[in-house]
Amino acid sequence: MEIGHPVRSFISGMSAVGLCSLVLAAVAQPAWSLVIHDDFSTGSHGWTGGFADYPVGDDSFYDLQWDWRIGPPPNPDPQLYITGNNHSDDLFMYFTKPVTGLAPDTTYAIDFQITFWSMYPTDSVGIGGSPGSGVTLKAGAVPFEPDRIAEEFGWRMNLDKGNQAVGGEDAIVLGHIGTELETFTWTQITRASDGQLFQADTDAAGTLWLLFGTDSGFEGITDLYYSTFDATLTPITPLPGDLDGNGFVGIEDLNIVLGSWNQTVPPGDPLADPSGDGFVGIEDLNTVLGNWNAGAPPPGNAIPEPASALALLCGVCLALMMSRPSGGHAQFIRVS
Repeated sequence: MEIGHPVRSFISGMSAVGLCSLVLAAVAQPAWSLVIHDDFSTGSHGWTGGFADYPVGDDSFYDLQWDWRIGPPPNPDPQLYITGNNHSDDLFMYFTKPVTGLAPDTTYAIDFQITFWSMYPTDSVGIGGSPGSGVTLKAGAVPFEPDRIAEEFGWRMNLDKGNQAVGGEDAIVLGHIGTELETFTWTQITRASDGQLFQADTDAAGTLWLLFGTDSGFEGITDLYYSTFDATLTPITPLPGDLDGNGFVGIEDLNIVLGSWNQTVPPGDPLADPSGDGFVGIEDLNTVLGNWNAGAPPPGNAIPEPASALALLCGVCLALMMSRPSGGHAQFIRVS
């Protein structure tokens, strides 16, 4: 920390204890991405099953069922189970659940990974397609509850999941359910989005409904046991507190606020006023400190450990207080 660079002192009316309290709150902020890990050996975790792409009134003919039950041999743990007998060459069997507490009206990038038990060889042959490679696993998300609706040709989803091996606007393809074995033997396999870009918007309350399931081109019975569901949700709209737009909230963003402290905008820097109230003050400082270390640091920028970040920011607060002259004229410092 060095004196002399024009970043304006901002201590007017605040104590060191008050500022350090703000710092403690900032350092304690959680990671910016939300990681969901649902292990179905311990319960269904709020997921509910459903079916679409078949004629209305044919539920019993299609042998549709889902529940939470003991997995197939050799797996003794409970799993999320679903089954159906596809007579339409287009059966969709899915699970869905809501995620709450996200940022309202915000776009999230989502990565998926699903582990499940399948018994269908990739190269096996069946009516309409392979029971392995002919059944496609998909995952997605929407800001409303996924559900089936009755149309002229049967039950259809109220979202765009695509059709069979092709994804849609609301769901992407993770792969098929085929195993690498040549025999019909239960095998645990994993499918993931593997870098595919998938985005979904939350609703006004910050809720997003997750969805995963199989879209079948195989005319026959498909039994599946799901073991785990993983998703990482990262907001891709502007990150609060990231005033310089580099995808990370850190020292440079703090300097932007300090550089226009106690100024109206203009002449103060508009970037220093994330609250948009036309004045650079406590609300703007809280935006930076409240999201401290959020995002991904640019190459070469290390994220300080919590204790180091706390010491650094408390040092800033104390130094700024000591640098304020008795006559009330602003001095200038730079945090580095």
